[in-house]
Amino acid sequence: MEVSYCGKHGQSYLNDTGMSKCPECQKELNEKILSSWYQQRDSSTLDPELIVPEEPRIEAWKQEMKKIHDCPQRQDSTSDQMIDLYDVAVKLGFYDAADYIRQVFIEKRKGS
Repeated sequence: MEVSYCGKHGQSYLNDTGMSKCPECQKELNEKILSSWYQQRDSSTLDPELIVPEEPRIEAWKQEMKKIHDCPQRQDSTSDQMIDLYDVAVKLGFYDAADYIRQVFIEKRKGS
């Protein structure tokens, strides 16, 4: 754990996650990525709730995710589930998580 300083926001923060950005910078980056993703999609396919300008896009996205119903437990292998989870992570824009899943689980499986 180390204490880092963000010159843009003028604040120190505890860097216990190994991230190179302060929480505010990371939040801004996430919002830009998500905003870009929304702009690339056909607006007619989006739920109108996601386009409310007063609500930050991240919060709107989280609310939309809460609407998804739980699915029954799958009976296939963990490695097959991880491959599907990789696809979901990419679709949702969780590129770092998708890279981690690919490196740790999918490429490891190919090597076996």
